[in-house]
Amino acid sequence: MKQASTKRVPTILLLSSAESDHNKAINDLFVRQLNERMAGICRLEWQNYANVGLRMGPGKLEAFIVSDERTLDMFSRVYFKSYFRYHEQAAAISEALAEHNVPYVGNELHEYIPAYKLSQMARLVRADLSVPESVYLPRDKYAEHFEQLGAELGLPFIFKAIDGSTGNFNYLIRTKTALEAALAANPVRHFVAQRFIPNEADLRVLIVGGKIRLIIERRRTDPNTHLNNTSKGAKARLVSVGVLDASLRKVALRAVQTMKRDVGGVDLMVEQGTERPYILEVNASPQIGSGAFTAEKLDVFADYFKELAS
Repeated sequence: MKQASTKRVPTILLLSSAESDHNKAINDLFVRQLNERMAGICRLEWQNYANVGLRMGPGKLEAFIVSDERTLDMFSRVYFKSYFRYHEQAAAISEALAEHNVPYVGNELHEYIPAYKLSQMARLVRADLSVPESVYLPRDKYAEHFEQLGAELGLPFIFKAIDGSTGNFNYLIRTKTALEAALAANPVRHFVAQRFIPNEADLRVLIVGGKIRLIIERRRTDPNTHLNNTSKGAKARLVSVGVLDASLRKVALRAVQTMKRDVGGVDLMVEQGTERPYILEVNASPQIGSGAFTAEKLDVFADYFKELAS
């Protein structure tokens, strides 16, 4: 006897920034009433940004529901109902959806300028550029997931604010206590956890007008820090553009092109042992009038503005 087929009802995910009990109740009612009207055709589920995480790394970009680990590619469509307090998270989530060919409502997110690390990394992964293996969680989820983070990323791991700069709000985490202390010291910041890349130094590649104009190697001298930022005491030296490996030059240029930036400071790190390059960040406003080699940077911009004026 032929069995009747079971029709799979498409599920649409609604993402909302609702946080108060009142606004959550409004969403609950809205979704319940819509599901009554759409019975048997499709169904709606809603989640808060406070329950959505991201995993990123070489060849990996996925958004998932933290409470049950379901990935967002299981949904037939995603509706960004509200995101104006979560622009950065929404933009990164939209990149993950595009990576898995999941359509979404909120196409204006295509035009979002990657302001901070989260959306930058998502866009770089989509361009097949390597970023360190990373896990983003809403800030109140990190402590309870410490063991899982250690298993995925290894210990110690990097824990840095998605809007941090010049080495600020950047921690090397070995214990759950250290993680909790970093969160307590920064009560309003959002963080991302990353695999620590063994390294001796990193490179700031200054690209202006589509050309690599200056390369600065930054090397830490303090054994008690993991930071290579000159603002944190690291030593800097100029590296000739011609000396830099052609593959690294190509990676840096592709990173700036992916961000669609005329001016960008690409932070590159080469892993000891594997020699694999990772992009840490593409700074839209790299230090020009401050930091190391200000005179050389002035020369770069003088040449560039002369080119523009000619």
